[in-house]
Amino acid sequence: MKILNKSGSVTAAIIVYALTFLLCIGLIVGGTFAILSKVDKLEQNVVTTGEIDLEVFVTNQSDTYVNAQGETTTSTNSTARSFSSTPSPTLISLSNAAPGDHGTRTIRVDNKGSYAFKLGVAIVMTDASSAALAEQLKITIKSADGNTVYKSGVLSEIKHSTENASPYALSNSVATPGNFSFIITYEFLSAAGNLVQNAKVEFEIQVFATQISAQ
Repeated sequence: MKILNKSGSVTAAIIVYALTFLLCIGLIVGGTFAILSKVDKLEQNVVTTGEIDLEVFVTNQSDTYVNAQGETTTSTNSTARSFSSTPSPTLISLSNAAPGDHGTRTIRVDNKGSYAFKLGVAIVMTDASSAALAEQLKITIKSADGNTVYKSGVLSEIKHSTENASPYALSNSVATPGNFSFIITYEFLSAAGNLVQNAKVEFEIQVFATQISAQ
């Protein structure tokens, strides 16, 4: 007859409990890896961008001035000329200008890019050696039909202080493909005095196209 002592039964019980615990852990871990699953891939997600592209033309110009013989003369040019061409046309180039001279330029901006854009212009002085002349040269920017004046004033007042300054707004949306036309006029004020003799100013008219952002 075998007699089990107390310590032996306790040891056996501990072993049984330990094996049971390990078996439960094994079932839990094994059960985790046994779950069925499937992954679907939503493939071919691609993002591309377009570009802002524009071409600027002067489509009509007219100049009225007093010639060397003292006669009032008007010259015109209705040939469209692109500023992307070589050589690029000059928008305003006056030699021996005199008080009373004035002129008109019609500008067309073609949207050749991927986006509709907002359109604006800025006027930046590149040579202001004659402040007196800048005070006597009036620039007006207006709509193609002449009914809306976007900006008007003497050059010294309406010029932008730096490049890439906030432009004067012309249009909130120029579609693609599409175009927008506006007019620039200049006038050498008749009240100019002797300070404008042998004077010179140079300036740029910068055309800004800005993509319209989604709201």
